[in-house]
This record gives sequence, C-alpha cells and structure tokens, in this order.
Amino acid sequence: MNTKILMTLAVVLMLAILGGCENKASAPRSNNPEICTLVDEIIKEYGGEAAMRRVKGYRAEGVLQAMRRQVSVRTRRWFKRPDGLLLEIDYPGKAEWRLTLGKLGWTGPADGDWKPAGIPKIWPMVMQTARFDIPLRLREHETELEMLQKDAENRSVLRLPVGEGLHLEYHINPENHHIVTMMMVMDGPPAMVFQADYSEFKLVDGVLFPHREVTLAWGTVTSYVQIKSIVINPEDLDERVATPNSDGGLI
Repeated sequence: MNTKILMTLAVVLMLAILGGCENKASAPRSNNPEICTLVDEIIKEYGGEAAMRRVKGYRAEGVLQAMRRQVSVRTRRWFKRPDGLLLEIDYPGKAEWRLTLGKLGWTGPADGDWKPAGIPKIWPMVMQTARFDIPLRLREHETELEMLQKDAENRSVLRLPVGEGLHLEYHINPENHHIVTMMMVMDGPPAMVFQADYSEFKLVDGVLFPHREVTLAWGTVTSYVQIKSIVINPEDLDERVATPNSDGGLI
C-alpha cells in the first residue's frame, strides 16, 4: 500500500475519532462522542426518534400531594412541544392555573383571569415547561449539551441551557438510560435549584413516560405527583395551550 493511500486512511480515521457520532439523526450532532452516544441510548430507550417525533404534545392527569398545604388534589397538564404548557392544580377553594408559551407566562385562577408572570416568577415556569418535554429535546439541542461530572450515584449528567442563566441537568441511570432526576438551576441572583425525581416508567403509544414524580426545592420535598393517565396528541391541545385574549380567556 503506497504512502498516499496510507495518509488518506489516516485522515479518515482521525475524522471519525474527532468528529463525534455518525449523523443518522435529523438534527446536528455533538462533537463529543460520549454525549451523542449517550443521547442515542436515551432516545432508543424512550421509544426511538420516529416514535417521539409523532408526539406534538400530551395531556397528563393525576394526583398531586402538596406538602406545604398538606392536601392531595387533582392536577392536569397539557404540554405542547417545544415550549408550551398549561398546568392546572385543583387546590381547595381556589384552583391554580399556570400557562407558559416560550419565554412568556401567565398565572390565574380557574375562571381564566390571567395575570402576566413577570421576572423572576417566569423563570421557574420556563424551566418547568422545558423539563416536561420528552427526551427528543436532547437530540434537537445536542450541540448545546455539556457533559458534567458524574453525580454521587455514579449517574451521567447532561447540562442543557434553556435561557440566560437557566439550565436543566439530566441525571441518567447507567443501567437503563432512564432520566431519573432533573435539576432546574437558576444562576441568580438569587440562585435557585429545583429538583424532580422520576420513577414508574411506562410506555404510552410506544413512548416512555415516568408516572411518578417527587419535586424538591433546596433539598426539601415539595410535592409527590402520581400520574394516572397520559394521552398523546389530545384533541384539545391547541385550544388549551394558547395565548390568553384580552377578556382573560384563551384564544
């Protein structure tokens, strides 16, 4: 084999090593082979890219146990990809609604008397909306991902920015590639950290969803959520996740 051929093979090999994973996906790939390999494993475990791309959104209904109020109430969420969320919590006497559309948000009672969510209230809403997205988000934003040091449980951690000074951290179980913890980090001031732990993973129309959530703030449990049902692409998704009109209702 002549020198020219050997040099060509060497260049091809070097590009394969340094260029990250093979781009079989529909979005740009990370230059870090460890990141794109991990994302591949997560996407596969959650049902595959084709199945997840059929998900335009979902409706989840369940029971929320609020620790501060010491009540268990019905809760519903409509999530519309990529960044739309209507969250309803039926607190006794006064239900609470939260609506997020991108970097805009509103809060209000069940009668639809919406009030704009200003800074800093909007930032936890933005991060909460992003964490409700399916893991396809990791593929779509793979070039923005950063691999952090493994956590105390020896789980891989991926960090994704969701806004200026806002980050999501995905903690991945090394055995089955489930996302078992998500950290929502606000750089501040004031700096804030929220956490959600996931379990009871079940397939819904071919896509994996957690059905049990435990939320924490600064290490203290704030709620337990048991999801009873999930409907993918519900008929009322566009109606529910929409900009409020001037009369306080939804367009």
